[in-house]
Amino acid sequence: MMFLDGDENGPRGPAMIRVADETRPHRIHERTLLGVSTEMCGATGYPFTVLLPEHPLFAGTGVVDGSEIGAAGLNTGGGKYNGAASAWEVDTSDGPRSRSLGCNYENCPVIQSGLPAGLQVLARANPGGTGGETRGEITFYRHPGGGFVFSAGSITFGGSLVIDPQLQQLMRNVMSLD
Repeated sequence: MMFLDGDENGPRGPAMIRVADETRPHRIHERTLLGVSTEMCGATGYPFTVLLPEHPLFAGTGVVDGSEIGAAGLNTGGGKYNGAASAWEVDTSDGPRSRSLGCNYENCPVIQSGLPAGLQVLARANPGGTGGETRGEITFYRHPGGGFVFSAGSITFGGSLVIDPQLQQLMRNVMSLD
């Protein structure tokens, strides 16, 4: 949770990053910066399906088109979830909620969002939409000002990272980029 001006007891609405605030005109929607934003909370777990196996970030992972990564993990929520890398809170680049989800507060206009140029969806959980479940996405783009942005697209990614060698190699590749 972000705290507005460091005040833990302050109003929550204005502290949310996607809320428009004329006193903070520099704000941008997280989807515009990260390439993804929260699509849903409480999502059932799915592994990520690799869409761009030739991307340099997958070097040394052994993945091919359609490979599943992050099928297991430590984040099970006491048995409520299966531990897969894309669960609980998931982020997408194109889901309807990631574009326009409000903040559940009165007078809470949402900042308009767009996608960064060159965004690549490297992997997507549940790409066929089985059961209508929302999916998370692993994305990457090079920022025009220098550097890059990598997003794992789910809060449970870390629980799979600690046991999945392919995710570990993916992250080694991310960390070695210049």
